Amino acid sequence: MVEDALAAVSFVRRSTTVGNVVVLYGLSLGAAVAIRATVASQGTVQGLVIENGYTSIPDMAAALLPPLKPLFHSQSFNGGMLRFLIRDRWEVLKLASKVDVPCLMLASLKDEMVPPEQMRRLRCVPHGLLLVEACSNLLFELDQG
Repeated sequence: MVEDALAAVSFVRRSTTVGNVVVLYGLSLGAAVAIRATVASQGTVQGLVIENGYTSIPDMAAALLPPLKPLFHSQSFNGGMLRFLIRDRWEVLKLASKVDVPCLMLASLKDEMVPPEQMRRLRCVPHGLLLVEACSNLLFELDQG
């Protein structure tokens, strides 16, 4: 997915019909893709918009399956006994601190999948962060008229 995003950025940068500014947008899993692509783009992305992003796949597994949380997060088992089941952990929280472009973050307080606390923890993005919290999925609601 990240390679596809980088290919899209490359296409836009080469295009003569599109402006010179590239801003990536990601929603939920797409937020992780957008953050990874921004960090990997080596200066070709000028901005980032994230909506309802999450901190990592193990954090999401623990949030969606509360009884199994100790098996995904445990100090005594090197991060939890079940972490080996997750091949790509999508450690977005660790990667977010490497974002070097202005970032707008949109968090829904009523998202049915991603807990708002995970978006709040992503506030470590160092450049121009603005976290907007609302009671519904923001862009989806705007699109519905």
